Amino acid sequence: MAMSLDKRHPHYKANAAAWARLHAAHTGRGVNDYLRRHPVEGQQDFADRKGAAVYRNYPKLATDLWVSKLLHKKPARILPDQMAPLVADMDRLGSPVGPFFRALMEDAIVYGLSFALIDAPQLPRGINPASLSVADAQALNLRPYVVPLAPSEVVDWAFNPDGSLAWAAVLEWIMPPALPFTEGKAEAAVKVFYPYTWDLWAVDDKGKLDPVDHGTHPFGEVPLVPWYAEKAGPFMGKSPLTGITELALELLNVHSLLGMALGHASLPRLTIKSGSGPHGVPLPSQRTAGIELDQGDDAKYLYLPSDSVKAIQVESDRLRADIKAMVYRQLDQRKESAQVEAAEKTRLDLGALHATLAGWASSFEDAEQKTWQIMARGFPNCNPDQVAVSYNKKFDLRTNAERLEEALSAEALDLPSPTFRTEYRTQLVTALLEDASPEQVAAAVAELETAEAV
Repeated sequence: MAMSLDKRHPHYKANAAAWARLHAAHTGRGVNDYLRRHPVEGQQDFADRKGAAVYRNYPKLATDLWVSKLLHKKPARILPDQMAPLVADMDRLGSPVGPFFRALMEDAIVYGLSFALIDAPQLPRGINPASLSVADAQALNLRPYVVPLAPSEVVDWAFNPDGSLAWAAVLEWIMPPALPFTEGKAEAAVKVFYPYTWDLWAVDDKGKLDPVDHGTHPFGEVPLVPWYAEKAGPFMGKSPLTGITELALELLNVHSLLGMALGHASLPRLTIKSGSGPHGVPLPSQRTAGIELDQGDDAKYLYLPSDSVKAIQVESDRLRADIKAMVYRQLDQRKESAQVEAAEKTRLDLGALHATLAGWASSFEDAEQKTWQIMARGFPNCNPDQVAVSYNKKFDLRTNAERLEEALSAEALDLPSPTFRTEYRTQLVTALLEDASPEQVAAAVAELETAEAV
């Protein structure tokens, strides 16, 4: 059977291009490569437009909004005592738990899923495991750690008949030993994880695929946990950013055309029709140079009609309205382009966004708990069942101004129910004092009610 380091799972091959597109849209790097050349646009004009295009990163804004709502209240974590030090350093590189898992959540939203690979460092050569004390293990930092992976880094996998993961192949890079006056080049490798062992495969000098390293791990299962935003199947996620990404890239194209159109509307363009076909010459750049026309050439000044600029602007407004609707998970209720202005003034029903966030919170809660439980197996006498993780699943999506307006409106109605007023005050105090404990909130509300009674 032929073996190749380039073998990829069919799902990987089917989604690699989409992941690259999502990555470009979310980071903003390389997005101009997705611009489309207009049918009547010259090659140089297209190059100029690509160079001048400005990208408005709505996918990143959407991700930041969603994640900030998800983590508005910190997840509650109950961990065995042995695992307490990991909270300050999840990856043996000093990354604390909050930013570390936040990055995993962001990748899961961008690509539909991300992965947490739990690994354990191997003992340095020459050290006898039987003679290793707890103090020695702590000094060598020999404890489990997590490696965050994008889906593009998990290249192949297989499941057992019972649904458990049989093995998973992860892309790695091997750096050759550093030598003076030379620049080392990283070489691709693939690390295959099994329930208790792993093999590192690379291509040797003769082009043959061989295992170059082997090791064990203490976890008893393939230590790879998928983090899903919207699960489509085992190791298959659906990115909620797909629609926003497509609209954002289309908006980039429309905005770049709008900038060009505004320039053409204010500056005439000299169009020459000749035997080789029509082509345009920007008039300002030719003021100091003569233009020689061949016999039969037809030269005309061309002004872009204002209606054309307006049409592009309307399309831009429509795309932005659609992006806003998708950010709030309300695309089916969006206004048509003729009602864009009204849509901007209409308060969106945030029920769908709340349901979406609650679903993501449940999924991330399960993934984080599974990640901690696998890590627990890397500690002696550590019970994974003692791990408990809880994410907030109730979200107040109103702004403080909206909360205040509602509270004032309720007060103005002079409603007789004291319970009603107390509930509104509790919501306001909780929103304004985000880190306050329930006892502090209750005290503040009681103080407000005492002041009113006076």
